[in-house]
Amino acid sequence: MLSKFLTFAAVFAVMTLTAQNSFAQGVKSEFSEKNGARAIGMGHAYTGVAEGLSGILWNPAGLTSISAPSFYFSRYNGFSFTVSDPTGGETEDQISFNLFNFGMPVKDIGTFAISMNLWDLGSSEITSTGQDLTGLDNQSLWIIYGSFATKFNKKIDIGISMKYIREKLSSSDGGIGSSVAVDLGMLYRPLEGVPVQFGVALLDLGPNMQFKNEYQSDRLPRRLRVGVGYNILKHLLEQDRFNLLLSADYERFLVGNPANTGYFFGTEFSIEAVNDMLLSLRSGYMSEEGDLNGALIGFGLDWRGFSFDIARELGVNPLSDRTFYSLSARF
Repeated sequence: MLSKFLTFAAVFAVMTLTAQNSFAQGVKSEFSEKNGARAIGMGHAYTGVAEGLSGILWNPAGLTSISAPSFYFSRYNGFSFTVSDPTGGETEDQISFNLFNFGMPVKDIGTFAISMNLWDLGSSEITSTGQDLTGLDNQSLWIIYGSFATKFNKKIDIGISMKYIREKLSSSDGGIGSSVAVDLGMLYRPLEGVPVQFGVALLDLGPNMQFKNEYQSDRLPRRLRVGVGYNILKHLLEQDRFNLLLSADYERFLVGNPANTGYFFGTEFSIEAVNDMLLSLRSGYMSEEGDLNGALIGFGLDWRGFSFDIARELGVNPLSDRTFYSLSARF
């Protein structure tokens, strides 16, 4: 049954990826926005690492790393902006991004997870036909995931996420769009005894985001990501107290002309300071098409199944640097 399900998912993904849709007007590239402080602190280079529940956004095969029921929450605030209200005043508003995950491993089967990616996109101004300001309307984006991953064999893990996407641009007719999508991922460990892992993921494979009619649809940001993670100190020193994880990713959009590409590099140095307490320092660099280029840093604390992570951009976005926070618990 599992093999039939994964085969169906792969066929569906290929069909939606290759389907042509001449009336699509643009690419919903903002759906590729990521969350999760550990991965962000490592410069977005996480496809070949993909550990923990936050890995769902980068490579669903990483769910196999979960060994106990786990909960994960991550948040960051986006850019602030000002909107006018009907009284003639101005209101300060801000975009926020929130990710909630719960994962449950099932012995000899795999790991299941449910996730909600909830974006508060702030307020937009409502105008009458005469262009008079009549009020404010809330904008939002919901992405709900159902994910599963399992070990195909000793060297290969595979995973899948099925997603429902709902975007509200306004409360007026045609202001709400929806779509469905599939993420497929794989992790591969080629060398026994060497802590190096390769990852590949196909993300956001699905039909166009549909609003009022077919001529207002937009393509999902169908993407290919490949990456590698290598724990060099664990390999060279054959110990677990000190770890230096090196990672690198490449991403290419499979839609758009020209298609966007990105390069990402990350490091994480961790030390078991005392029993059951792990401290981590992270850094990374990313370079994408356009103006998104720069360094990132991060810090993590893990203690007896509870963890806190924080990451900060350093000149990545010309508008404003952002700070990312994550909390997780294993039960």
